[in-house]
Amino acid sequence: MSSVAEIAIDAYAAAFQEPDEARRATLLEKCWAVEGRLVTGGRVIQGRAALSVEMARFANDPRGPKIVLRAPPDVQGNLFRLTAHAVYSDGTLSPVSFDAGELDADGRIKTILTFRGP
Repeated sequence: MSSVAEIAIDAYAAAFQEPDEARRATLLEKCWAVEGRLVTGGRVIQGRAALSVEMARFANDPRGPKIVLRAPPDVQGNLFRLTAHAVYSDGTLSPVSFDAGELDADGRIKTILTFRGP
């Protein structure tokens, strides 16, 4: 059986790959806190709407990227960490990212800190 964190992470990864705005919004409502924040590459993406815009860019990339977790997430209470990369349609891989995050009391992701590369 999947943990609350694993369910949220699965929905988060699926939302990154969802080109349809309405389906992406449904996934984000399931997994992302209303004011959740993603800190990545020196940027802070705050809230579902801003994250949805970022995800739309990714999902509509002509290189056809898909997020792949390298291993099951490591979950400790409301904290988690994971490693992932994007696999492009031509088979190339993005650098591995290490993400650390926290869930809110409702089991939605409220923070993800992303570190790219080794």
